[in-house]
Amino acid sequence: MTTLYLDFGNTRLKWRVGDGEIGVLSYECFEQWFPGCVSEQKVQVVVFASVLSDSRQSPVVGLMKQFVPEVKQCVVTEQAIGVRCAYQELCRLGIDRWLAVLAAWSHSRSACVVADLGTAATIDVVDDGGQHLGGYIVSGLHLSLRGLLAGTDNIRPDSAGFESANLRPGVNTAEAVYHGALHGLVALIESSYQNLLKSFPKAKLILAGGDAALVGSHLSSPHVRVDDLVFEGMQLLEKAALLIDA
Repeated sequence: MTTLYLDFGNTRLKWRVGDGEIGVLSYECFEQWFPGCVSEQKVQVVVFASVLSDSRQSPVVGLMKQFVPEVKQCVVTEQAIGVRCAYQELCRLGIDRWLAVLAAWSHSRSACVVADLGTAATIDVVDDGGQHLGGYIVSGLHLSLRGLLAGTDNIRPDSAGFESANLRPGVNTAEAVYHGALHGLVALIESSYQNLLKSFPKAKLILAGGDAALVGSHLSSPHVRVDDLVFEGMQLLEKAALLIDA
């Protein structure tokens, strides 16, 4: 039975058939792409995770049900695969964060900090017993830059961007902007991890997301990078029979 996994993010969607390669798609292309993918890959089951609003998600789910007999959704639960959620209102925790936490726990089986670095940067903390302790949500690197530019008139950096950024103080406006955004994110990850180490000396730091390689290159703490945490989390929920019918 062929399963198509879909991760509906804030600005784009990612997809994977079975354990294959991860693809990236714009929402504008989804309606045309989906029927062809189902036919070509002989998809019988769709498993998806979504951070979209109900108004955006409903037509997408309706389209999927037209072509696939079984459409399953990942949702946050009080506990799963040994992890207990910190949130009392489960619906307030983004499913992408929950899936990343579950996958990180499956890798570490110990206290960990998991940083998923995309459009938004999320940093979640889990203790040695599998208790999710909560986390942080901040703007990702590029969203941070766009927010700064939108709220100011005279800050207009013209350098190459984050690829050449470092943690030193900038000696011109462009460097100050890019270095500042990078420094802020690195500092939050480092402090979250160092705080956890005080209670759990064997805690691990796990990075994921599109900016994981860039941010990771500036971290002083040891860490591992796992590119497909969200998809791993989907498969864990699927194996644990914790999916719901969409």
